[in-house]
Amino acid sequence: MEELATEIEVGNRLCTIEYDYEKFHLTMHCYMCSITGGSPTLLEHEAARWITRSELDGMDWLPADILVLPYICC
Repeated sequence: MEELATEIEVGNRLCTIEYDYEKFHLTMHCYMCSITGGSPTLLEHEAARWITRSELDGMDWLPADILVLPYICC
């Protein structure tokens, strides 16, 4: 709701990522989710799009996000 103004249902936990960026430490808990109401509206981001699993490798990911990919590509 905070970043996309969309209602979701939180599903199974995928993983927890720990990553040290230059200026901060990130702990990111990742879950599979489903949209249950509304359409995604960007509140915090400049752009978004739906992609297929085959397109994942061609995206410009942040370093911590790259660590999540093996959990969603299986």
